[in-house]
Amino acid sequence: MQNPPGSYPPPQPGYQPGGFQSPGGYPGGPAPTGKTQTLGLDYNIAAGLCYLPICAINLIASILWIATEPKTNKLVRLHAFQSLFLLAAYIIGAIGIAVVFMVIQLVAAAADSGALVVIVGLISLVVWIVFILFFLVMVIMGLIKGFGGKYWKMPIIGNLAEKFA
Repeated sequence: MQNPPGSYPPPQPGYQPGGFQSPGGYPGGPAPTGKTQTLGLDYNIAAGLCYLPICAINLIASILWIATEPKTNKLVRLHAFQSLFLLAAYIIGAIGIAVVFMVIQLVAAAADSGALVVIVGLISLVVWIVFILFFLVMVIMGLIKGFGGKYWKMPIIGNLAEKFA
């Protein structure tokens, strides 16, 4: 039977909606299935928990999976290392931004220019908002890809995490 005019053909066998991803999202084929050695969680649940920022679950889960999962479990270990590196980058970035803008504010205040202090304060606010939104997007993407069982590397820190995984 032919498709009616203006309609799309039926999807081919093996088609997965969602864009430009490899089948299963794991290099070389579908993502591995199984249970973690420590808590017996599915791999995708363990990978997703690495990014969950509630009560330091991300930190605890990442350290737990790095310490207990074998090196052959690349999916969980990649997400665990990425989560730790993302947390470290957030802490280092937050301290750096705070120090830089504190020094700039002190210099502006010493110059006795109220307008300059306000302008630096507004610029500081915009930088903080962009910084926090970037990390929030990275955490949400990590949660989506981790719970989905996808082998996903973040920009910049993904290659470093893959070396350790």
